[in-house]
Amino acid sequence: MTTQLQDLFPEFAKLLQDKSDYIELFACFDANSEGWLQAELLHFLAWNKAVEELRPQRRGLGSIKRESCDFWIKLTDCAVWCEIKSFCTNYCGSPGKNITDRIDGVLKAMSRVAGYAHSDGSHAVVIALVYPFAEGEAERKAWDKHCRKLLTGPLTEFQEHKIRFHVGPDKFARLILWSEPSAELGPTSPGRAQ
Repeated sequence: MTTQLQDLFPEFAKLLQDKSDYIELFACFDANSEGWLQAELLHFLAWNKAVEELRPQRRGLGSIKRESCDFWIKLTDCAVWCEIKSFCTNYCGSPGKNITDRIDGVLKAMSRVAGYAHSDGSHAVVIALVYPFAEGEAERKAWDKHCRKLLTGPLTEFQEHKIRFHVGPDKFARLILWSEPSAELGPTSPGRAQ
C-alpha cells in the first residue's frame, strides 16, 4: 500500500487537537505559530514508521540562494516537498491582519513546492494552520471566498480538519493540507473537510 503524507494527516490533526490550548494562546495574542507548527510536524514525522528520511530546510533544484522548503520527506515509496504556513485571521473580532496577503503567500508556497516536485518527480503539499474562526455565516462566506482563491493554485486537492478550542468551543482553527490531485480521484476532485 502506498503511504502518502495525506494518509498521515488525520493523525497529525488529532495530535494538534490534543494541543489546542497552544493554538488558543496564539489566537488570543495574535501570534504566529509557524515555528511551533514546524516543530510539531518534525516531531510527528521523525517518529513515524512510514517516514524513511526527513530533511528540514532543504533547497529545491533551481531554487534561489536563500530559498528553501520547510521539509523534504521520503516515505516508503514516494518523496514529498512540504511547506508550512500559519496565520491569524481578522475573523471573530480578532485583531489579526487582513488575510488576503497571507492567502497570496500560500499560493506562492504552492507554486514553489509544485515546481520542486515537478523538477524531481516527487509530490508537493502545503500545510496551513489558520485561526481563529467561529461558526458564523459571515465568517463562513468570507472563508469560502478565500478558499476558492486558494483552489486556483497548483495544489487543488485538500483536507481540512477543525481544531476546536476548549475555552471558546464555538471557536476553532483550520488545519489544511493542499496537495496535487491524486491519479485515482482525478483533477477535479473536491476537497474533504472533517
